[in-house]
Amino acid sequence: MSSFRILSRNILSNWVAYAFQIAIAFVLTPLVLHELGNTRYGLWSVVISVTGYYGLLDLGLRAGMTQYITRYFAKSDFERMNQAASSGFVMHAICAAIVMMATVVTAWVFPAAFSLASDLQTEARWCIVILGVSTAMQLVLFPMTVALTATQRFDLVTTVSLGCRLLSAAAIVASLHSGFGLLAVCLCGAVGNVLDYLIRGVLSKRVLPELRISMRLANWNSAKECLGFGFWSALLSVSHLVINLSDAMVIAFFMPVSAIAFFALANNLIRYFANAFVPVSQVFFPAATDLDARDDAAGLQKLYLTGSRMLALTTTSAAIVLSLWAGDFFSLWVGTQYVNGSTYTSVPVLFQILILGSLVTASQGIGSKVLLGRRRVRGLTWLMATEGSLNLLISVLLIQRLGLLGVAIGTTVPAILCRGIVQPVMVCSNLKLRFKDYRSEILQPTIAVSLVLVPLLGLFHRVTSHAGWTELFLEGFVAAVFSVLVLCTIGLKSSDRHRYLYLTIKRIIGFQPFFLRAKS
Repeated sequence: MSSFRILSRNILSNWVAYAFQIAIAFVLTPLVLHELGNTRYGLWSVVISVTGYYGLLDLGLRAGMTQYITRYFAKSDFERMNQAASSGFVMHAICAAIVMMATVVTAWVFPAAFSLASDLQTEARWCIVILGVSTAMQLVLFPMTVALTATQRFDLVTTVSLGCRLLSAAAIVASLHSGFGLLAVCLCGAVGNVLDYLIRGVLSKRVLPELRISMRLANWNSAKECLGFGFWSALLSVSHLVINLSDAMVIAFFMPVSAIAFFALANNLIRYFANAFVPVSQVFFPAATDLDARDDAAGLQKLYLTGSRMLALTTTSAAIVLSLWAGDFFSLWVGTQYVNGSTYTSVPVLFQILILGSLVTASQGIGSKVLLGRRRVRGLTWLMATEGSLNLLISVLLIQRLGLLGVAIGTTVPAILCRGIVQPVMVCSNLKLRFKDYRSEILQPTIAVSLVLVPLLGLFHRVTSHAGWTELFLEGFVAAVFSVLVLCTIGLKSSDRHRYLYLTIKRIIGFQPFFLRAKS
């Protein structure tokens, strides 16, 4: 298959799966929030934030293994590919043991660190243990699943993840209706994650039968190779975790735990927005690795410019629509008490501020994957470390004056500075692109689309009714269709429309199931 067919297949399958995941979260979040209450929902958010740091204990091995297994697969060097996989498995087993020790310590000190009431301490400890065991098992299973990424079979990855997510959601609903609480929610999610990795491991053996994991193949040279890339990748992960998880911890230290629920509602929806575009940028990592392994500099430049232009146009259009309808959505979704701002900063206001930084981050996702695919991870790591440090510093300084609003500003400003300004300069320099090419190919079309959409959609929002879900979905659908039309006519070049848009439409219209093609 051509590169475009591989990328489009992976992106489409990821988006379909992610749309289902958003629907699950849409139904599940209000149920969990109202069944657990603000305090336990906030506690759950803090526990997830704390245990999320366990991912750092793999020392970047997952990224290192993915990089070199993909690279050796592209070169058909199966011997070194199996050495990398086997060495990674041994090191992941060691990391899993470290995670278990960290889990025991965290469960012991967590209640005192956050001054939890006595009735919450036991629940918090058990939640930490459950999520810690789940993380350790995923570390052990990961080397058996990496073949799906190396062969660019993201369609299989997302299908399995979606199935397990559906099972977890059904189990959570059944548990809450049966009277079980926070522990059941954590257990259902953890079991679903482990099942996800188990099924991926089975599929990996079929997709890449040449991949073998054996203790005899493990060696220090392969381990060093993965660790060399993984060390900087681990630092990069630290920065991402600080950016993504520190907000809840800052709020927990300076404000009541119940305040986290308000921020989490806005921030969780922001993550769903950002994660909707992760399936796009994610598939560019093995593609960039493959091009770099074959020294295709022109292919990398085209991959970056074309992919980033389409991603920036899509993220900007989506962010404009979501910002305009945020207040109506939250009022219907969780209730007006989270919108009127009487207790804490209004959730829609927090969302509208946070989405500015998330928009910049999402639109620059392909640039980061290109740098990772080319093993240029050090500069990217320092950039993300700077963003994470500024995020934490500004949030701590502003929360004491502005409350939740200060945390939102502290998250958004560093993202705009680091991702929106510095990172494009880094990528253009690395790919030997002139910045005016970036400006004409990406910035100018995005600005043009924004100047059309903001006033017209803003006027449409003001003159329409927002009485219920039916009206909201209809308005959102009309806004989305109008955005796509503007994007295709103003944002895309004529060559883009003919090469990608029209070709994709033709393939969709001409699609036939395999059993019909076989008969003909």
